[in-house]
Amino acid sequence: MNKAIMIVILLGLFAADFCSIMGGYTADYLDYGIGARILAMGSAGRTIACDATTGYWNPAALPNVIDFNFSSMSTTLMGMTKYSQFAVSIPLSNSEVIAASYQGLSLTAMELHGQNGADPNANPEGYFNSGKNSLMLSYGRKLCPNSNIGITAKLADRSVFNSQDNAVAFDVGYWADAGIIQWGGNIRNAFSFVWGDTSDQYQMDADIGSSIHLNNWLFSLDLARIMRGPIAYYLGAEYSMFSLGDSFGMKLRGGINPDEISLGVGFETMPFVLDYALLIRQTSLDHIFSLGLSFDDNAKKKEQSAADKWYQKTILALDDHQFSFASRLAHEGLIEFPDHLGLQHIEKNIGFALYSLSLDSGSDHRYSYLLQNTLCLYLKQDFPKALDTVEYLVQNFQSKQAMDIRDIIEKNAGRISKYKGKNILGMDFPS
Repeated sequence: MNKAIMIVILLGLFAADFCSIMGGYTADYLDYGIGARILAMGSAGRTIACDATTGYWNPAALPNVIDFNFSSMSTTLMGMTKYSQFAVSIPLSNSEVIAASYQGLSLTAMELHGQNGADPNANPEGYFNSGKNSLMLSYGRKLCPNSNIGITAKLADRSVFNSQDNAVAFDVGYWADAGIIQWGGNIRNAFSFVWGDTSDQYQMDADIGSSIHLNNWLFSLDLARIMRGPIAYYLGAEYSMFSLGDSFGMKLRGGINPDEISLGVGFETMPFVLDYALLIRQTSLDHIFSLGLSFDDNAKKKEQSAADKWYQKTILALDDHQFSFASRLAHEGLIEFPDHLGLQHIEKNIGFALYSLSLDSGSDHRYSYLLQNTLCLYLKQDFPKALDTVEYLVQNFQSKQAMDIRDIIEKNAGRISKYKGKNILGMDFPS
């Protein structure tokens, strides 16, 4: 219910923009870019878009947006042309996401001169509006855990004075994750059809991009107009300054491309996201704001599931008494999921376990096996069984090492074995 209320409010706030944009602009505006975050990063968004605008940049990246997302943008270009956009993405499943977006430019109250041979310097004979608009419908699907495909269908129209035309075109995209590096690209206008009184063409073209995550940094490099030429580069960077859980986050951004230098900042306080971009061109300074809704319920579940898979792999290694391998798995898992408590416990105590095992001579196989079981149970945080097993070692083998291990487990677990102080000599302890 809360989500629905916020969606209605935001759609209402931008309904006026939608209605007023139904006019246009005569430039190739489908290449302008949408979303203040990506625009602040030099429009290098083919692999890093992660909100409702992703269908525009690369529909194959949509499966990375696994929660409902809404994005809106409004600005004035060159001081006179209104450029607005809004988009929504909806997950269909864990592997499929759809999105819809609208973008439009409008230039209103343009003076009409020179009709029927009149003096072009005289008072205007009238006024007219011009505009360009497009509706995009996108679909993205996972092929496998690390690669996706996607498609975007575009319906565009242009009206300038008494001239009007329309077009339908399709983009096809691919996205892949190779660890810290992501790469992908689009075939734009793979198919297009234009009708009306126009000579405009929606030519087939190709874009490619790559990005890399390094700690708090994200770097992105795209190449566009590969088929039409001249090839244009887009370079962007984002730095995550800090994040206070879901309470507040802040990011700084910058970028460059052949048309502009860009700077920006983003603020997140779930579910609201506010982004700002400053585009520095030779002829103008453009200020762009985006407001979005970003829910992360599914994202949290997905992250927890991925972290649990690391933990389960580590537990399987412990069950097989592969302590060194388990140590490596726990370390690698914490690099990706540093907040997982189970992995933290194993990482913190695996050194103690390995040291204890190194002190065992191995002369008594029964003792060695139960010692490994004790340490495995302790690392798995099954403290009652770990204490019962180590108590058995203390009483049946009179082991000073087992006594030391028992003291450490009791201290860290905050409990004692139910068998402590009871005679369990000769008990057939289960293996």
